[in-house]
Amino acid sequence: EGCLVNRTDKNRVFPNKMSGIKVGMEIFRNNDIQFEKQLINSKIKRRIGVEINFRDNVITAIDDNKNSAKVEVGFSEIPKNLEKMKENFIKQMEKTGDSDFFARNVRICSDLPFIPVSEINELRRSLLEKLMEERLKNYKREFQKPLQYAEFPQKELDYRANIHNSQAKEFYEQCGSKVCEMSAESGSHPVELMRTKHCLKFAFDMCKSPKKLYLIDEKGKKYPLIFDCKNCEMVLRT
Repeated sequence: EGCLVNRTDKNRVFPNKMSGIKVGMEIFRNNDIQFEKQLINSKIKRRIGVEINFRDNVITAIDDNKNSAKVEVGFSEIPKNLEKMKENFIKQMEKTGDSDFFARNVRICSDLPFIPVSEINELRRSLLEKLMEERLKNYKREFQKPLQYAEFPQKELDYRANIHNSQAKEFYEQCGSKVCEMSAESGSHPVELMRTKHCLKFAFDMCKSPKKLYLIDEKGKKYPLIFDCKNCEMVLRT
């Protein structure tokens, strides 16, 4: 029997009840409320790593699948503080937000002009949009190979095969069988459900009676009984 823990203090545990707990007993924790809350509140999302490079006023992005996209930078003014400009550029390029990408690495391979923060953000958005378009264009969908159907041993199938819908009918036909009748439940035609030597007319001494007998199920549906007196058999039909 488990219990809740009100608090802990180093190696001491304070449960909400002591029933069944004895001195020296080994106890285990199997529910971490804080951890469960972290899981519930976390936003787990699979994202694609991107290498972002700046060279000669062109920003290039290459993802893990070698798809690439680029945008041109239309600025040429020399920044007053180059190191600060580089820091801002890398910082803003790494802010991929809720996109499907994350910046694995941002490299500056040539002199960086002065670019306002708002323009860096716009360049990043445009770059990642182009990269996603490139990914979709290069994506090759894998199609399932045509199924090879095994040959069904019975070549003609009647209601006893319990084929109830068009999909099942198509399946058996692809397996080389001819579907002559649909299932009894389909109601498309009356079928024989049961043939038995136990005859109700004989049991009730009604062999010569012209009265028609039925079996009724729990839903009130009637099933007529056909009597084969020559063979002393009773047949249940739909």
